[in-house]
Amino acid sequence: MRYYSELTKKFYDEAKECEKAEELFKEEKAKKEAEALQKSNERKEAAKKVEEAYEKVVVAQKEYKKVLSDFCKEHGSFHMTLNKDGILDWIDSFWESWF
Repeated sequence: MRYYSELTKKFYDEAKECEKAEELFKEEKAKKEAEALQKSNERKEAAKKVEEAYEKVVVAQKEYKKVLSDFCKEHGSFHMTLNKDGILDWIDSFWESWF
């Protein structure tokens, strides 16, 4: 008599062989689920760090805008030299101040 496992979708010659294969299948499935859960939790933690860093940027940017605005009110204008990396940051802050 042959035995068919619904879990593994295979035929086996003996019942013990089928049971052993199903147990192995369940263990592997549980291991994969645990790994997926761990990866998901790690991703959530990493995403939380990104969100916290972004919040710091938002707070710093608000402070920068306030200090710059106060300076401009008192002294008329503010000029600074930007390197080529800083120009992109300046463009971003320019657009954010208008929209």
